[in-house]
Amino acid sequence: MPPRSIPTAAVEAVPLRTLNGPTRRAVVKGFTAAWLCDCGHPEPLLGTADAVGSASVCHHADCPACGKRYRVVARRRRSRPIYVEEIEALPEPTPSETHAHA
Repeated sequence: MPPRSIPTAAVEAVPLRTLNGPTRRAVVKGFTAAWLCDCGHPEPLLGTADAVGSASVCHHADCPACGKRYRVVARRRRSRPIYVEEIEALPEPTPSETHAHA
């Protein structure tokens, strides 16, 4: 009897929208997208889908080399991503702001 194969989701390309450059591409499998940062960091960034229009701050991926922040966008939660976009990262609090709230 031949071994049974496990069905896998297809890998598809989706747009990767950058803030200051041409649209590139990311790949999607299931609810996850993978792409390379344009800074040249050699390892792919991974992110899961967030719904269009969501203001969630937990569904983002930051490049460990340059700090660019990306968001993976889907039509609704827990669905296939339709694009990845670079977003403005929130500024890190300054030491004076950190100590002022302590």
